[in-house]
Amino acid sequence: MRATIHNSRTGKDGAYNTKHNDRQFDIRNAEHIDPERVRNNRYWNWTGNPKMSFEDAERAFYEKHIKQHLDAQNARYKAQRHAERVKTMDEYRRSPQACPEEVILQIGKFGDTIPADMMARIIQEQINWEQKTFPGVKVLDVALHMDEQGAPHIHERRAWVYTDKDGNFAISQNKSLEQMGVEPPNPNKPRSRFNNRKMTFSRMCREHLLQICKEHGLQIEEIPQEKSKSGRMLEDYKASEAMKKANDFAILSKKLNISINIKQSQIADLEKDYCKIKENLEQLQNMLHTAEQRKMFELFCQRERERTR
Repeated sequence: MRATIHNSRTGKDGAYNTKHNDRQFDIRNAEHIDPERVRNNRYWNWTGNPKMSFEDAERAFYEKHIKQHLDAQNARYKAQRHAERVKTMDEYRRSPQACPEEVILQIGKFGDTIPADMMARIIQEQINWEQKTFPGVKVLDVALHMDEQGAPHIHERRAWVYTDKDGNFAISQNKSLEQMGVEPPNPNKPRSRFNNRKMTFSRMCREHLLQICKEHGLQIEEIPQEKSKSGRMLEDYKASEAMKKANDFAILSKKLNISINIKQSQIADLEKDYCKIKENLEQLQNMLHTAEQRKMFELFCQRERERTR
């Protein structure tokens, strides 16, 4: 059995939308979701209000904890006469640098997974550990999905919080990790895509998740798989499949256009042949008409000769 973790902030349409997670959309158009199993899903948000949508809960978090930072930042922009840089809270919350990060956790795969209760306990232990070990990581909402075609999986959305120079909370993954004392794998080497603080954080989280799974008696492969076609990755997979279909359609359309062009060329040739035949027929008709006129004239002349004798 394999434990998979995938995390990211944005997709092709920008910051990820919470509506997929708490099912705040018309699921009748979602082929990968079974409406009969939606009631088996479990949802939690940081406010403790089960009736609040994830979108409203996240908006409330940013308003409560980040407003002072954003107000001060906007005031500086206005003083510097850069009003174009001023952002509303929703614009700040949805920007790639400050939007929540989404994490998808899954244990096993379709047909070889674990019960939902065990999944919930394991993930709860993992999140509790993360909150204690990394206080700058604020979990905003969590969803356990039991209604999709793949194996049950967890969507966790979190904000990377740090304290700015004015003592206000703000959002930045790297600054949050730095303030929490998380170093890159090779602290003495330059920071890069392959040597950064997030790599250390992710490794620690993976190792702890594997340890929890083992404590629950699960046989988990040591090398975790980061990508899965469940949850958010399923949407990317569906988009990829749609792109393939679009490419196939483009190829078919090209073939049809070629066939249409050939037919149009054949029709043009037939039209030319028709025009030639029509022209020849008109010439023949003219010739017949001329012959009939000549014959009538000769007959008239003959009658006149006979009459004058």
